[in-house]
Amino acid sequence: MSPAGIVFGALSPHPPVVVPEIGERNLEQVQATRDGLQQMAALVAEIRPDTVVIISPHGPVVRDAVTLLASPILEGSFREFGIAGTSLRYGNDLRLVSRIAAEGAEREVTVFPADPRQLDTFQFSGDLHYSILVPLYYLKQAGVECRLVAGAVGPLPDDQLYAFGQAVAAASRELGVRVAYIASGDLSHRLTDGAPAGYDPLGEVFDQKVVEALSRADVSALQKLEPSLVERAGECGLGPILTLFGALDGLRVLPEIISYEGPFGVGYCVATFIPKGPAAKPAPEPVAKTPPRLEPEAGPGEETAPPDGGGSPHPYVRLARLSLETYVREGRRIALPPVSPGLDRRAGAFVSLKKHGDLRGCIGTIEATAPNLAEEIIRNAIQAGTADPRFPSVTEAELAELVYSVDVLEPAEPVRGLEDLDPKVYGVIVTKGRRTGLLLPDLEGIDSAQDQVSIARQKAGLQPDDTEVELYRFKVTRYR
Repeated sequence: MSPAGIVFGALSPHPPVVVPEIGERNLEQVQATRDGLQQMAALVAEIRPDTVVIISPHGPVVRDAVTLLASPILEGSFREFGIAGTSLRYGNDLRLVSRIAAEGAEREVTVFPADPRQLDTFQFSGDLHYSILVPLYYLKQAGVECRLVAGAVGPLPDDQLYAFGQAVAAASRELGVRVAYIASGDLSHRLTDGAPAGYDPLGEVFDQKVVEALSRADVSALQKLEPSLVERAGECGLGPILTLFGALDGLRVLPEIISYEGPFGVGYCVATFIPKGPAAKPAPEPVAKTPPRLEPEAGPGEETAPPDGGGSPHPYVRLARLSLETYVREGRRIALPPVSPGLDRRAGAFVSLKKHGDLRGCIGTIEATAPNLAEEIIRNAIQAGTADPRFPSVTEAELAELVYSVDVLEPAEPVRGLEDLDPKVYGVIVTKGRRTGLLLPDLEGIDSAQDQVSIARQKAGLQPDDTEVELYRFKVTRYR
């Protein structure tokens, strides 16, 4: 079990429409967000924290302070949306609330513990705001049982928002409490003509910059956003996000953008940040600060010899190695190098790691998820070494023993049946509904299309009697 402190971090959007009883006919339009919230909640359930801390930009907001609710019981419902029977009730971790306030004072951040009488004075009902209830709804559905700390951030400077998060982390360590920290917030409210706050073309620009910064866990990029861009975006999530990064300060984290969409003119992003131990001390600045330019892509189907064969690794493989080694040793993602021809395209890619001939990790993407192939390889190399559920995270002592390969996928095409497959030439994808299983081509021991499809079905979690599946094939270029 993880030691005390922050054991999980996440950004959760909070549109009430993602609650099935509220969204009803609009649920399909927010399916990616619903799936993302379910995945996030499942991770929290697996980690089993002592306390969940949820910080929102709405509710009992007090200027120049962070409000933490101090009622012994925290509860609320979606009655304001005409929904009965959805009350959520949690015990408040008052000991942690008190300690956060003390740690905040040491950092010159005002933390206001609001008890019910003070809430009456400030015309707050004491019920949890829907921006807290939405992520709680998904946590409850996932079976998460723990104590809760809920709060709202006022319009504080960035450094104070960050310091508040640090106060939460310090308080949790001091009390020996394992905390899952969730920043509740939406991105731009001005993405389309019909958006709640009207349309502004800079809304999309803001969301792109924020999502990219989150994918790198790059708080400095968030702090450097132009105030005019933030203002025109009409967002509500940046404050809670900055507190989240304060809570993660000093930790090496694995960031993942689970989903992003803006179906109603508001940006909804689900992102998780898994702590992987203390951050490494910054490495000395190299003399040459310009990253090396990667060489052009080899011709179609070309592969260079693996390192143990006396050849030079392909540039794609060198990029994957540099990405994982930097992350393991220094706790950071490498800067994107100048993108050369071949790496500037978009494509799905798998990064595989072997140690002494045995698989040590393999993670990839069926379709492009990054702006270019270089970024796809950088991300998947880190995931292969740290997030393959079959293996523990790669350690620094293992790095020299790893052999890398990078598989770049061509677009998949549907097939009618086994007669259109060749396991030596094509990879296969089996889908049914939202279940998907993939198998790369030319794998040792896979000699028939039937075996290939059977294993892909198992990876999709399908039963032998599941019918009406869809089959796709794709070609792969493997680089060593």
